[in-house]
This record gives sequence, structure tokens and C-alpha cells, in this order.
Amino acid sequence: MNTHLSEKAMLRWQAGEASELDRRHVGECAQCRAQIQPLADALSWFGAAARQWGAEKAAAPRRLQAVAGAVHRWYR
Repeated sequence: MNTHLSEKAMLRWQAGEASELDRRHVGECAQCRAQIQPLADALSWFGAAARQWGAEKAAAPRRLQAVAGAVHRWYR
């Protein structure tokens, strides 16, 4: 590959739809990797934040139930 990835090719890369040629080019081209990395980092951060939020949201009812149980035992 003689040229760097186009904007469309970079979007395909981020979506996990890069061609073998594009993957090989990114593996060899520091300039294209540098262009792809900020969005990859942002997507990784967003995914981690979403998973953490989901885990906290799922844990909320259990915490509320534990607090309600403690209050109930305290009032007996």
C-alpha cells in the first residue's frame, strides 16, 4: 500500500471492518496508527465507563435491599 488510509478506511478500521491490506498497513505505518489511536482510546474508555455504570446500576437494588434490611432489624 503506497498511500495512507482514507477517512473511510479509518472508520472501517474503528468499526472492526478493516481489510487485510488496511490491517497490514496500520501495523507498519506509525502515522496511520497515530491517527487511529485517539478514537480507539476514546471508544475503549467509553466502553469501560458504560460497563462500570451498568455494574453500579445493577448493584443498586442489592444495596437498597441491604439497607432496608438493616433498618428493619434496627426498628424491631
